[in-house]
Amino acid sequence: MNLLQAKQKLAIVVILGGHSKEREISLQSGDAIYQSLKKQQFNVDLFDPKCDNYQILHKYDLAFIMLHGKDGEDGKIQALLELFSVSYIGSDVLASATCLNKARTKEILFFYGIKTPKFTLLKKKEIDDKSLVNIVKYIGKKMFIKPNQEGSSIGIRYVETIEALKAGLTEAFTYDDDVLIEEYIEGREYSVPIVGKSVLPAIEIQVQNGFYDYVAKYFAKDTQYYCPTTLSPVELDRLNQIAWSIFDILGCRDLGRVDFILDSHNEWYFLEVNTIPGMTSTSLLPKSAKVLGLSFDDLVLHLLELGMCR
Repeated sequence: MNLLQAKQKLAIVVILGGHSKEREISLQSGDAIYQSLKKQQFNVDLFDPKCDNYQILHKYDLAFIMLHGKDGEDGKIQALLELFSVSYIGSDVLASATCLNKARTKEILFFYGIKTPKFTLLKKKEIDDKSLVNIVKYIGKKMFIKPNQEGSSIGIRYVETIEALKAGLTEAFTYDDDVLIEEYIEGREYSVPIVGKSVLPAIEIQVQNGFYDYVAKYFAKDTQYYCPTTLSPVELDRLNQIAWSIFDILGCRDLGRVDFILDSHNEWYFLEVNTIPGMTSTSLLPKSAKVLGLSFDDLVLHLLELGMCR
């Protein structure tokens, strides 16, 4: 089916909003996709799991999933769409569920020899003073606390003391039953978008204060992005190879973003994979595509074509 036929025949739905902590960003991403498709004269509707009945998804041919976080990136909506025989853009059930689980992703990539900061996974019942002391001995004094299955840096805290660790864990357990404790690696942060089989230009991220948290991503005016980066061709090629290897190993498809830290010894440390990257005005994937001369509408159209190929 070509694009002209798709405009005439395809019933497309953009799935957005939902119940996760990332609802507001999801609404922005989904609406941007919806407006682009409408402008390009496709037959498209919006579907919000918080407001709409899942049964109506039966009537669509293709879904553009823009649900960030739980219920969207954990494989649940993908499984439902497969049950309804609705094609969708993005990673499948297994890859989605794996990538949202930060600890499981790290375990898999560690097996393949990909560097990642030291980490441990905690459950609430495992927390006591002795266990916290042991964590500091293993991880080091500087660490991040991360809900294991949340995106957009929600619930993440940087800590340097046992007292801060206790407080951070208390907060993190309000977001997730499992919490990741991760070694702090000092260095420069990079994000590598991927669309289809193509690795897009990497983006270097510089935050003026603190780290690249939820506020820095979506609201701060002083977060700086450099694309193209100042990496040498050799460094950039190495980064792209690692990013694609991760994307491929985890079984991701269509679109995603792989995040890294480059330390002072020029070692790349994998941080996480985002299988449904944001598509807002400040999102990294559209920024990277623009460097290649792809407008937002071009990007949406290309993603649509990837979904139509199934």
